[in-house]
Amino acid sequence: MDKKSVEIDSLKDFNFSPDWDEKKNYIPRFAIKSESKKTSSHKKKNYKRDNTPNYFLTFSINEKVSQALKNKIRNTGVTWSIEDLVDEIISQRAFDVKVTLKEKDDTFKKVLHNSIVYKEINDAIDAIIYEEKGIVTLSQKEVKKINSDFDHVLIYEKKGDIFPPKSSSFLSQIVEAYLIKNNIRIRKDKFIDNLTKTSDEECLKGIKSVIVYENTFHLNNLQFKNLDSLILEIGENKHSKYLESSKTARFSAKEWKCNYNNLKLSNIDLDKNNTNLKKDLTNSLTIMFKKSNFQKIVLKNKKYVYSRNYDKHDLNLLNTTCKKILENCSKLETPTVQNILSLSDRLSINKSTILQEIKWMVKSGLIRQFNSGKIEVITQNKD
Repeated sequence: MDKKSVEIDSLKDFNFSPDWDEKKNYIPRFAIKSESKKTSSHKKKNYKRDNTPNYFLTFSINEKVSQALKNKIRNTGVTWSIEDLVDEIISQRAFDVKVTLKEKDDTFKKVLHNSIVYKEINDAIDAIIYEEKGIVTLSQKEVKKINSDFDHVLIYEKKGDIFPPKSSSFLSQIVEAYLIKNNIRIRKDKFIDNLTKTSDEECLKGIKSVIVYENTFHLNNLQFKNLDSLILEIGENKHSKYLESSKTARFSAKEWKCNYNNLKLSNIDLDKNNTNLKKDLTNSLTIMFKKSNFQKIVLKNKKYVYSRNYDKHDLNLLNTTCKKILENCSKLETPTVQNILSLSDRLSINKSTILQEIKWMVKSGLIRQFNSGKIEVITQNKD
């Protein structure tokens, strides 16, 4: 898009945020099938593997973006190419993504206290328990120091913290508290399996000063003595207290990176080369402008939109500056705002006055200004 565009040079001032109520038709993705080859002593056989995703992706523009767009075009009178609008929206990721699962019994899991959606229920449960601003809290009561002799201990190499060996009855409760305090989103057994054995003398000495606590995990008004019972409570999800199932998930394109991980999506490029994305957004804009009574024109097979039908004007009543601008627009092979401004000295009119009159004539329907900066005189039909 031309960086020298006047009036609407960018959508950067728009206030973009998700709107979850808009409905769209689903457009499926089709992945290229890959072949695996199996060779025998007699012949080769080709087997095709279906990599088609188990979901549909659709793209749309939410209500706040739509309203900001319409206001911008109405306030300036500039005629915009729909294709350029789509490219600008894509470049700023000012659109929404909707994911719909294909299979009847397949659902996403939405965490109710923060509305974040996950594909796998274990990921949703872990988010409730381990996230930094989660709803699970921990209180502890001191029991004793370990003060035991071990021939080895376990070490979490990432931070250098030490734990008693698997033979210790205290390992489980120490690890559970450690995971909660450090917001480490991993199940207890897997964390323990990833710990490294060490017989380092300093570690063997250090484990004796580790204090064992009695843990109490709090979830809403409930209390649990260990993570296993807490996980069971959330997983059972009685009366949908913690999780909500949904066939769809919707989010801003700016949140794509986070959501394609949470929803187990195939990573795709949300750019101008994505034909499905451009098609959906073009349809969204076309419907939006039609409902809002915007005007559409087609020039050289390219669709443009502007905000109003203009009244007829008596050119004889225009001031001298407007008449000079219109005359020079008609003479120039490719008139642009910049070209007219460059005639300031020859016309003996300062640039600010020229720009002011161009803006007035654009809004009045005497001149059509395109988002590229090009302008043209609108023919005034005679009765």
